[in-house]
Amino acid sequence: MKRKIELQLNDLEMSEESKKIIENSNFIPIMMITPKSAIVDEGWFIFKKYSDNEKKAFYECTIALNEYLNNSSNNLKKGYNGK
Repeated sequence: MKRKIELQLNDLEMSEESKKIIENSNFIPIMMITPKSAIVDEGWFIFKKYSDNEKKAFYECTIALNEYLNNSSNNLKKGYNGK
């Protein structure tokens, strides 16, 4: 069974500065490599010049997304086990 997760930037634990950068970006080079794991797709850094602040925001967002997915997964397991 596939599960759909919807979240807002406010759901992620990251700086307000990074959230604003992500909100204003036309393209965010973050790729899901498994249903529970995301990475920054650095290949896009070749095609478009991103500032250091943009790169930092992408990495911070990826870390926050992975933490969110990990916590969501753990909470589901607890729910299924009745704990």
